[in-house]
Amino acid sequence: NWLDTSGHAEGFLTARWTYTDTPDEADWPVISGYKLPFADVLSRLPADTPSISPEQRRANLAMRQRHVTKRFRAF
Repeated sequence: NWLDTSGHAEGFLTARWTYTDTPDEADWPVISGYKLPFADVLSRLPADTPSISPEQRRANLAMRQRHVTKRFRAF
């Protein structure tokens, strides 16, 4: 996976996963990450990774924001 900062220069990241029963600590997922220059992003993705235009991304984010607004609206 990758992280989209949505234009924010700072923030925090947390990981979550759900189990019906807590597994042994040895079986917990291993989480890692790294920061790389924007120019290097495409070279780290699979060749068949889809790409969208800035306009498509703005439309996608606007749709997600409408869904969040609807989900957390006050009745």
